[in-house]
Amino acid sequence: MDSGRTFQGEALALLGRLKAKKEGIEDECKRRLEEVDAEIRAVSTTLRLLGESISVNHATSLDRKAAEIPVSELAGKSARVALIEIAKQNGGQVRIVEAKALLIAAGILRPSKNIWGAIYTTLKRSAEFEKVAGEAGTFKLLQEPRWASMPLPRGAKKDFLAHYILECGPQTRKDLLENAGLKPGTVATCLNDKTRFRQLGDGRWDVIKTGD
Repeated sequence: MDSGRTFQGEALALLGRLKAKKEGIEDECKRRLEEVDAEIRAVSTTLRLLGESISVNHATSLDRKAAEIPVSELAGKSARVALIEIAKQNGGQVRIVEAKALLIAAGILRPSKNIWGAIYTTLKRSAEFEKVAGEAGTFKLLQEPRWASMPLPRGAKKDFLAHYILECGPQTRKDLLENAGLKPGTVATCLNDKTRFRQLGDGRWDVIKTGD
């Protein structure tokens, strides 16, 4: 009995230490994100004071809004969802130059020589964005995604959802409900067709392709 009580006491003590360790890590992550937020604001302010930011008043206003987006609001999101959030808080537009720093700071992307191209490809392939003519690396958030205007013949909802996933990439059920423009019951019915859709190991849903 004494050995049992001793073991239980040790287990409870270990549990307490693990919880404390978890809280310490969470506090440290929060502190580091806040530090990065402050650094981004400081660098952006310095660039504006040095006159190195874009001289066009409208563009400068958008840059300022982008710099003020807290990195903590982007952490844990996919690149596409984070870019949508940046655009929403940035006057409906996203510039790759500013988005790059935010995505790296949030831990969504890693610094690399190809990161500009990776963000450009994500924006170009996303149904939620459209390239702004005449402005390099600038995209605007559409009021209605490109796929939303597609004709939807009767009984073609599965084809519609499959087309959306193929264009935008695998998504969680929550993302599909928020972005696909279909009713919850319709999404559920479509995903229940195991000959057309499959759930990946990370919880996202994808289209079953030939050879899968």
